[in-house]
Amino acid sequence: MVAGTPSNPATAERLKTLYARWDQFANEYEAARKRNDQEVMTNLRGLMLLIKKEIRRLGGELREFPYPDEPLLADL
Repeated sequence: MVAGTPSNPATAERLKTLYARWDQFANEYEAARKRNDQEVMTNLRGLMLLIKKEIRRLGGELREFPYPDEPLLADL
């Protein structure tokens, strides 16, 4: 087993789904940032925080938030 890879197939599938959503929301966040759409950016950060929390709970590898600035305290 590779480090960071869950042995439970259901957990691995759940993590795969969470990573797919993370990638989707990261792309949407980038588009919203280019438009300076603060409301959408805030909503996406909230969703990504929930995903990050679930990934951590399942023992997956955490990803960085998709913006170049310092992370917000709530994002850590």
